[in-house]
Amino acid sequence: MLHRAVEPARMGLDISISGENLTLYIALKEESLSVLKKKMDVGLLYGQLKRMSYFALPPAAARCRVKGHKVNQGADQINGFQAFHCERPEQLKFIDVKLYDALPDLKAVDVWLTTEKWQNKTVVYPDKLQVIIKSGVLK
Repeated sequence: MLHRAVEPARMGLDISISGENLTLYIALKEESLSVLKKKMDVGLLYGQLKRMSYFALPPAAARCRVKGHKVNQGADQINGFQAFHCERPEQLKFIDVKLYDALPDLKAVDVWLTTEKWQNKTVVYPDKLQVIIKSGVLK
């Protein structure tokens, strides 16, 4: 008998910071959808993400406001983006990931953070929700 490892439900989150613009891109791929849909209908997963006010929340000190938000459902994935304008981007010291609020069965969020001077890959888990932004990497 062959036993195969089943990947836990993971989601991709790309965070891009350029000047006063903060953009979040999410992707829930087919492998994770197949795991999550055992507990929740795909349409409900899509609706949960679409209704979210924030995929991730920047600190209040950065004075960011949402300027765009969209979620798309394809045949084999759900993806979307959220764009912010930040009056004080130098105050972006961390970002709190909120995706677990909508998808509690999610096991990990793979984060790719890019700025004009730096890039970093990390994983955020339900018990560690912050993405730390290294000092000195923002203009």
